[in-house]
Amino acid sequence: MLPVSIPFLTARVSLFGRDDLREYLVQTIYEKNRFRILILDEKKLFASFFSREMRRIIQQTEVVLCGSNVIAWSIRLLTGRHVEVFYPITILLDILRIADEMQYSCYLLGGSKKVANEASKRIRRSFPNVRLLGYYTNELSEKQWLDVLISIRKSCPQIFIVSFPDSVYQERWITKNFSYFSQSIILGIDTSLDVFAGHRKMGVVWDEKKGWRTVGFSFRPLTWFRQMIIIMAAITKKIFQREEA
Repeated sequence: MLPVSIPFLTARVSLFGRDDLREYLVQTIYEKNRFRILILDEKKLFASFFSREMRRIIQQTEVVLCGSNVIAWSIRLLTGRHVEVFYPITILLDILRIADEMQYSCYLLGGSKKVANEASKRIRRSFPNVRLLGYYTNELSEKQWLDVLISIRKSCPQIFIVSFPDSVYQERWITKNFSYFSQSIILGIDTSLDVFAGHRKMGVVWDEKKGWRTVGFSFRPLTWFRQMIIIMAAITKKIFQREEA
């Protein structure tokens, strides 16, 4: 049974907590079914404003988790519902813990060769019961991509984890090549494999939830622009809702 979701703007999010996700994952694997997890960040939502393909991907994904405080605020403004904010690294660790406890098979794809190697070592060291069937970098030639996709299909992992630097391209790539891993639970974690491998720093999660940046400061005008567009779209939608009422 698919989780309840809340539609808003051009997307939707699932009403899931971390415990709910665990139960849903275990039950789905037990029943030999599959689903896809999409962590909705500002970049993906912004892309859905202008891309019919991205809107379709979000609408057709079984589990869509809120990955942004701005998106959570927009949902609360438009629907009055509070949704939990999920960070890709947190979801990755949660799923690896479940896989370790239940001895599930996993396959990793993403990061540089150095990141992929280090991530595989850390999984084998910290989650020894995870059956890691393979791991590959995403820096591959066209011929190598085909070989990797065939390898994934043959290994048929229960959990398939994808980590690309461009989160929108990542979701489009998963959709395009879906037939190669259609029997797996699919999770896109953006650049979090770099964090897991220790090649990228991340702020304290509690501080991040408060909206503070605890790791340096970067001037990111595109990020601010996307946030402003999302906020303006939510406010405009709210105004029209009141007029219709």
